[in-house]
Amino acid sequence: MIKNIKCNIKEETVTFDECINCSKQAFNCPVTPEYALYIKSNISEMSSISVTKLLGCPRKAYLLKVIDYDINILDMYYAFRGGLTHLLLEKYNMQDCIIETEFSKEYNGVVITGKPDKIDIKNGIIYDYKTITGRIGDDRTLKWGAVRLKDQIQVNIYKWLVEDKFDIRKLVVVYFGTDFSIKKEVEIRQPNTKKYKDIQQAFDRALLLGKMWNKPLEQAIKEKLLPPIEKTWECDGYCDVNLFCKKLEDKK
Repeated sequence: MIKNIKCNIKEETVTFDECINCSKQAFNCPVTPEYALYIKSNISEMSSISVTKLLGCPRKAYLLKVIDYDINILDMYYAFRGGLTHLLLEKYNMQDCIIETEFSKEYNGVVITGKPDKIDIKNGIIYDYKTITGRIGDDRTLKWGAVRLKDQIQVNIYKWLVEDKFDIRKLVVVYFGTDFSIKKEVEIRQPNTKKYKDIQQAFDRALLLGKMWNKPLEQAIKEKLLPPIEKTWECDGYCDVNLFCKKLEDKK
């Protein structure tokens, strides 16, 4: 779980409350009180196996739950920008739409939770809103009209999550860049097809996490339940638990 904040100005770790109080008068720091409060209030500490945890390395998802770690609050700006979009959804909620409501469903004995950004019940559409760090026109994937793979997987799992309750006929991802926004429809992938492979891999991660999720780290290590690392670009300094993960590997 998140323990403290790495302060770039003081070059030490501080608590959230210390960061919030300091940001009110520290004008050489880009952190504002509102930003720090938002991160403190909304950063994910969910104890459940959520859809977003199935989109990447399962070892990372588990370690984020069971060990204490520090964050660089400036690295969380993407979450703050995304939160502003969600506040707009809540304030200007359309009729016959469900906004950021948590659902849960069991997959082979593992309970998976998720919060679709918006479900248009009347038209049978799931919307997911993504705020990217730069310009859409500069993004290699988006500028050619494609949808990022993780986002395709996420909305397809959201469909699985709620399809017992609602008739979902379309999946849409909305991207907000610094230049403009775009809406892209995502193909609904069917089980037992070649295109379903990436979605099945996400469900396989759920099964791996289900075996260890409620076990202390020492027990998971002893029972050899830790999954192998799924190497990504995040491993090189962009993962909050990468140093601890490397220590685990060195002990093998």
